Amino acid sequence: MHSPKITHIVRSMFKSLNGLKAKDRLATRIVSNGGKRRLAVSLIAMILVGISFVALSGYYGKTASAAPRTTADFLSESYSRLYKGMNQLMSLLGVSKSSTNLFSTVSAVPTISGCYYSGGQSRATVSVEVSWTGLSNGDDITVSLPGALNGTSRTITQDTGSNPPIVTPQVVAFEIPATFSATLTTSAPGASNDTDSVVSSSSCAPLVCGANDLGGTVFNDYNADGVKQAGETNGAANVTVTAFDKNGLTYVTTTNSAGRYCLTIPVADYPVRVEFTTIPSEFSGGFTTTQGTDNGSSVQFYAAPDSSADIGVNNSADYCQVNPKVLLPCFFFGDPLASGDAATEPSMVRFDYSNDGVEVGVEKFAVASETGPIWGIAYKKTTG
Repeated sequence: MHSPKITHIVRSMFKSLNGLKAKDRLATRIVSNGGKRRLAVSLIAMILVGISFVALSGYYGKTASAAPRTTADFLSESYSRLYKGMNQLMSLLGVSKSSTNLFSTVSAVPTISGCYYSGGQSRATVSVEVSWTGLSNGDDITVSLPGALNGTSRTITQDTGSNPPIVTPQVVAFEIPATFSATLTTSAPGASNDTDSVVSSSSCAPLVCGANDLGGTVFNDYNADGVKQAGETNGAANVTVTAFDKNGLTYVTTTNSAGRYCLTIPVADYPVRVEFTTIPSEFSGGFTTTQGTDNGSSVQFYAAPDSSADIGVNNSADYCQVNPKVLLPCFFFGDPLASGDAATEPSMVRFDYSNDGVEVGVEKFAVASETGPIWGIAYKKTTG
């Protein structure tokens, strides 16, 4: 009895019948005199009840020989009749369906990403999943977020005929300061606004050492050349950094989430020896990459404060799984875009790296009609 279909229909009917705000808006169009507003609302309520009776009579007036229908079928037909009747009523009253839809609803669910540092600011992204019911093609749903960094408004236009169709739900996004508070407002024709609080309180600005501090980064050296290139901005967290000054005193800290650290050591107590320990095992078993311009190994010496006491580490899992898939192109005779055997030939196949033998575990990844001839392949990590 309580199937998802029935539940959806019943909810829709109750939303329609109980939409007092929508009835009130329609009453305002019928009677501009505020003293007669109640009469207009009562009239519309009576029309709704009347249409409901029509829906009921359409069901119970069926002959005994008619095929039996389920409860869901009955509710669906009744709601359809009710919806059609109200649209006819709005048409007779000269009310535009696109501008005043008594049955429309809109809702939004915002999700805030983690903090990231970009353009000299700590930022986050707000993803908003927008859902709606009862809108017509061409109706606009507007999502607004005051204070967003990349535009404060997004518009979704329902269009079931587009390719791909623009139907519920859709997702829009805003970039915001990592420390942020505002109200997200979602609106659509005839629907009550949906408002949601968007609150973020975080900062991920890089750790900046003082002029007389010793600091640096345990950076992810992706190409393992010992040089910190511009794109190598990620680092290893929770690495222990210990400095021993000329007097035998020790200074200890750990790297933050970006791999940064700072040590405050009196200038008069240099030179110092710096050791990097507790490097996570996923980074080449706890070892650094090849020594280079920005990688002086896990033990380094400094005669004065320095802000670039870095080391490089490398995680092979960033490039390859334990048993990755191997993809290969296949070659064949014939036109892959014409009908015939060539079109259905596999143009790419894949199999597990650990497989051996003749065609063991080979999967058809793509056919010729989808790709055309493939003479070579490459992998783009950002898109997979």
